[in-house]
This record gives sequence, structure tokens and C-alpha cells, in this order.
Amino acid sequence: NVQSFGLREMPQVYELWCLVTLITVLEESFRFEHEPKDLTALLKAIDPNKQTIADYSKIDFKNSLAGRQVTLHYQKSIAENKRPDFILEVTCNMQTINLVLDSKFKNYNYKKSIVYETVDMTNKYGANKNYVFILHPCKDGTFEDRNIKYTNLGGERIFYGEGEDQQIKFPFHEYGYIELKPNFTDTLKKLIAMSFEYLLEPTKNSKQGNRDINPKPENEMFCINCGSENFEFKSKQKVRWQRNGITSY
Repeated sequence: NVQSFGLREMPQVYELWCLVTLITVLEESFRFEHEPKDLTALLKAIDPNKQTIADYSKIDFKNSLAGRQVTLHYQKSIAENKRPDFILEVTCNMQTINLVLDSKFKNYNYKKSIVYETVDMTNKYGANKNYVFILHPCKDGTFEDRNIKYTNLGGERIFYGEGEDQQIKFPFHEYGYIELKPNFTDTLKKLIAMSFEYLLEPTKNSKQGNRDINPKPENEMFCINCGSENFEFKSKQKVRWQRNGITSY
């Protein structure tokens, strides 16, 4: 059983749970099917009798979603001393991106600690169409009378550095962090969906100053909620506010 992990340290248990959850989300939410031989090889690599997991494994998924094909890499070295936990390789219309994911079983009780670690990981694994995100189990909450969000999907500004050296950075969804834990996996579903649509697009609208750019993706669309390719697309109406009410056009 893939969930029979034996005696392991909690960070590795969390890492393996993230691996199982990645496969589950791809299959249940986006209707992919794994190659049986790849899953068999993965089970051997994570044998509970092994003290450490050092073998590289990958799972190819044999069908596609609106032209998107995916391969999930586990413990793949991308350069010397650079081996993230997971790489979700997504290909569509001759375009390939990598969603690089690293699981961190720790308590980020200081918001800047996760920001610093995310930026460090981006410097280590980023570039070359690699989009880097931390997976962690920390819960959003209020600490020291401040609201703390540990899920940003790379869409919020971050503050990096101290004092006069502090910089405001805008990730533009190229790096970030999400809360991921049992019974709380929608964040991963949203992140994978973002990689299937926005991150695959040749033009990233969030970086454009012109907000009138048509946000419709160039690649074939699908339903992010259920993974279906059969849906009706309706353009969103523009809304203009007036004193006497709303005028749409």
C-alpha cells in the first residue's frame, strides 16, 4: 500500500503524503491516468524498509487534458546539489513548463521566514520556465494582532529584507507558497490548474500594464473545477459605475 510508510521522520512522511496527494489531484480532479509500470517503480523506490529515499522516480500520465500532457518527477536532480522534491512537467503546443514543488514540514510562525525561504528556493531552482512553490501545513491565522496568510499562489506582493534594504517584490505567480494538509487540498488543485493555463501562456497578462488585454488563454481551455473539456465559454461583461447605478457594456 502506497500509504504504508513504516517508521519515518515526520518531514518525510509529509513529503510522501504530498506525493500521494499530487497523484490523487491529477487523477481525480483533472482526469489523468498514470502508467501502471511507473507507479510500480515508484512503490519500490519508497519501500517502507528503506531508511532514505534517494532514487529518482517519475510517473507519466497516458492521456491528455485539452492537449496538455504531464509527467510527475520525484527526487529529480536538475543540477549539482539541486534536487527538489517534485517537478510537474507540463507540455502543450510545443511549450513546456516545470512546476517545481518542495514540501516543508515546519512551523512558519514568522511570516518573513517563509518569504526568505521561497526567494532562496527561487534563486536555486527558478529560471528556464521553472515556477517554484513551497508546500507546507501551516494554518492561516492571526498572530500578534496581525493576519498571517501562508497561501499566496504567487499573486501577492512580498516584503524582502530589513530596514532600508527592504524590497517590495511582485512574484507574478512565478513563485510562492501554499498551505497543504489533509482535508485541505484545494490550494494544490488551484496551483496545478494555474500551471495548466496561466503559466503555459506565452503572454503573462499579470505583467502587462494594459488591463484591456483579453485574458482568454491561447491554449485550448477546460473546466478548472471538474477537468472537463466540454463547457460553454461566455465573455465577461465590462462594468462601469455611474451615480444612478451600473451600466454594463
